[in-house]
Amino acid sequence: MRKLSTLIFVCTAAIARAQDAYEAGITLSPDEKYFAVGNASTEIRLFRVSNGKFVRRFRCPSHNVGDGFFTKPAFSPNGTYLTAGNLGPDGGVNPIWRVSDGKVVARVALWAAKDSPSAMNVVGFSGDGKFVLGSLYGEHDQMLAHTVATWRHAYFVHNWKTRSTAAAICPKGSLVASVNSEIGLRFWDPESEPAKKWEGWPVREPEGIRYMAFSGDGNVLVFAGDGWCARLDPRLFPKGGVIMDTGRRVDNTVRPKKTVVVPSFIVRSVCASGSGKEAFLGGRDGRIARFDLATGKLLRIWKGFKDPVKGLALTRNGKTLLAYNLSEVRYWNAVTGKLRGKVTAGPVRRMS
Repeated sequence: MRKLSTLIFVCTAAIARAQDAYEAGITLSPDEKYFAVGNASTEIRLFRVSNGKFVRRFRCPSHNVGDGFFTKPAFSPNGTYLTAGNLGPDGGVNPIWRVSDGKVVARVALWAAKDSPSAMNVVGFSGDGKFVLGSLYGEHDQMLAHTVATWRHAYFVHNWKTRSTAAAICPKGSLVASVNSEIGLRFWDPESEPAKKWEGWPVREPEGIRYMAFSGDGNVLVFAGDGWCARLDPRLFPKGGVIMDTGRRVDNTVRPKKTVVVPSFIVRSVCASGSGKEAFLGGRDGRIARFDLATGKLLRIWKGFKDPVKGLALTRNGKTLLAYNLSEVRYWNAVTGKLRGKVTAGPVRRMS
């Protein structure tokens, strides 16, 4: 009996640590009429943006109480389907739901490591709507893709010997970015060679990246660390010329610059503006920070919650920021930080 109690305690503590580290997430539907939250539980919940009314829940038949939890949800570009990252010992099967009625239309295996119990924790649809993509970070460096037309496996690339620390899916095309513990920044594309516009120049990414996100237009990749962020914009890469000449001391490696660093700010979520000019960070202590990525300045910081900000979503017009703490969604004026409204998005299965 004592061994069983110890085992339950260890498993509970492990899930609690995972819930703290991974971005549970909030996502706006393509038409911005709805938002979905991954509430660190065995379901995804859908709400109306206009009045905060609960619409429906999305569950997976294979999920039991001890199976783990869903992370950040993702809509297909046309708003027809919904999926989410999935952490738990259920074989790495990610459900695809139909938004209109909540039914599971497919279950795709976005997991391939036979020696690991975890599934993909960054999952989404490609911007062109052709693929559902999954990227595993925190363990092996993997990326998988299934076609939306048939829900069949289409692409798989991996590196068993290294760990990926962060990943993001581009809202345009079918690009996935990941930061590898040894190799550094990498890009995957199931339809072509790694995108030339992103790998056309050597990049030295900042150290300490915890999360990543693409801008709404897909042109800018934002890195987020504890209290800072930085941007990578291929349009600003040098045009031709010498990459490196040690004799002449020429080094044109692209080094994205960090913004100012907010002290004692442990990041737990990130989102970028549509054009990638600004970024918002959610902190473990409930603070929300707004940065100008061009100047590196901190534009505003305010207290969003008493507990961690587990998800952020910005409307296309850049005026409203939705922040999520696993039990409540709050609507903020993205410029002034003034509270506009709030929605109860729980209950959640909390771990102690």
